[in-house]
Amino acid sequence: MRKSLAAALLVTSLLLPLIPAGACIPTGGAVGALYEGKLKLDPAYRALKDMGLRVVISEERVQGLTLRRVEVRLGDLAGRGRKVLHGYVYQGYKKSLVLAETDKGLSDSPLKLMKLLLASAGLVDLDKFSSPIKSYDNRIPPTALVKWLKEEKGIEVKQETLRCVSEAAKISVEGNEVAVLSNEIDRNLSFDVISEALDEVGLRAVWLDATDPKQVAKVLNYPAVIVLGGPLSPGSGYVSRIYMPKDDVRKLLLRMREGRRGGVIAEDELPLDRPLLVIAGVDRNDTRETARAFASSDLPSQLKEAVLSLQSGREKGLFELRVSSSASCGSMAGRDITVAVSYNELLILIREGAPNPCYRHVVQWYELDLDGRVLRVVVDLERSSKACVQCLAVVETRISAGPLPEGEWTVIVNGFTRRVVLGS
Repeated sequence: MRKSLAAALLVTSLLLPLIPAGACIPTGGAVGALYEGKLKLDPAYRALKDMGLRVVISEERVQGLTLRRVEVRLGDLAGRGRKVLHGYVYQGYKKSLVLAETDKGLSDSPLKLMKLLLASAGLVDLDKFSSPIKSYDNRIPPTALVKWLKEEKGIEVKQETLRCVSEAAKISVEGNEVAVLSNEIDRNLSFDVISEALDEVGLRAVWLDATDPKQVAKVLNYPAVIVLGGPLSPGSGYVSRIYMPKDDVRKLLLRMREGRRGGVIAEDELPLDRPLLVIAGVDRNDTRETARAFASSDLPSQLKEAVLSLQSGREKGLFELRVSSSASCGSMAGRDITVAVSYNELLILIREGAPNPCYRHVVQWYELDLDGRVLRVVVDLERSSKACVQCLAVVETRISAGPLPEGEWTVIVNGFTRRVVLGS
């Protein structure tokens, strides 16, 4: 029989500083780009949040500096435990930085995905990005962050070389649906061609509106994506500009100026190893003809093989993260975090002041490293839409995480760290 909660809890009050950036990147590398101009954190946070993405404003310590950044979840990684692929936005006045974790091959696909999300929300001009800046996980801080600190803030930061052992990372995806991203015009003319070709190989096409940021954000949920339309397609051409090789873009634009016909099929990827195809013509009619060329080729079958290779086949673990959050009138400054243990579970208790009692804590994501015995939880305050009593409030949240193996665990909640011992 379970003991009473008061008897079972072993509470630690140890509070350590924010975790420094002196740690290996779990996916194997990082890729970033400098942006010429001011990319404000609050508008970026609100836009990504409105798109339905999991996002927070977090802090990072870099050799004595505290940097605020927008941190967004780009996908769940397959492997032991549960890890997350992250993208970041750092605000600058002359130059800003967009950064993403990537694989050991230093693919720039996570950076392209960040550009796609930011461009769909109207936050960036694609012509103002620098070329990709890449670095391996053992070069800390990432090279793009070091370059941005020097050019934006005039601060010289020394990179450390660490001994890192990173596992190959794969996005965890399920299902046989392929997202087709385009505007309404290309949907009406070409979607049926794509849909029929995919259906013949056992895949299902789902249309996403490239002019709607909330629809664009849904590409994170699909094992493969097809982009319909060229770089001048109304409202959606920015997607092709991100994913088409520059030579193909110039080829289509030259043919348009010369009054010639034609189209291209370009291959790219989403993180990590998820196939992406761009089917683009000089105009909408040429895009339809190029879609027909796709349908008559072996590309649909190749797409099916790629999607099947992404199926993780992992057994679902028994681990659960259960959240209970409530609020009442009152006031407090800052955030108070307590971590406790109860049998084979970690218990996280959070108290935080809020503008009114309609706010609740929502878990944006969690990361579980079973080998290192680390649990990272990222929470954010969100307001419900219902009418609310007008008073200052205190939000109280209980998070239980388990079952977990015995041993010393490190629990990180929004950058604040506790260490506890689970089990006898």
